[in-house]
Amino acid sequence: MDTKFEVAPGESVSLLLYKNVTNLLEVKLKLVGQVEAYYVNPKLVVSIRHILIALNQALNFKKRDPERIIDLEKEFFYFLSSSASRNKPEIAAFEASNEAIEVLIVLRNPNFEKCGLVEKAVKGERDNIVNLNEYTNIGEIRKLFSITKEELQLDADIRGSVYNIVALKDLKAQTRR
Repeated sequence: MDTKFEVAPGESVSLLLYKNVTNLLEVKLKLVGQVEAYYVNPKLVVSIRHILIALNQALNFKKRDPERIIDLEKEFFYFLSSSASRNKPEIAAFEASNEAIEVLIVLRNPNFEKCGLVEKAVKGERDNIVNLNEYTNIGEIRKLFSITKEELQLDADIRGSVYNIVALKDLKAQTRR
């Protein structure tokens, strides 16, 4: 499966899934300044769409307020999470720790060279992105997103609940202002 997705006009990402990684901290340090990449904990991602919705939300947030200096990575993780605050520790759970052995690398505006740099840097096994659901920890996601049993009965697929929470987060924040 092609791992390149368009998230907005002129904005694309490649999703690179790895397991048995032994050097994530080294990868992060080595690739700083060479590629724009976000290192995601795949256990808390329900699908590819979850990633694309969060990144699209972050890009739209930045576009609406171009004068403000916005850390797109921070906004991406904020929109990936269920947190209503940008400073909550729940957001940090979505970022792969330096010791992580499984990681989903979200590579912004990828090309052959950037993908090659990532491939060379990571000591681990590349997995097909279609296997992302095998990494997902439904129990942890239910806890972080506060998804009730009743909600799961209404929408038997947990992805629908997560998409709704992530997609409507910015709308809720705007109505509180």
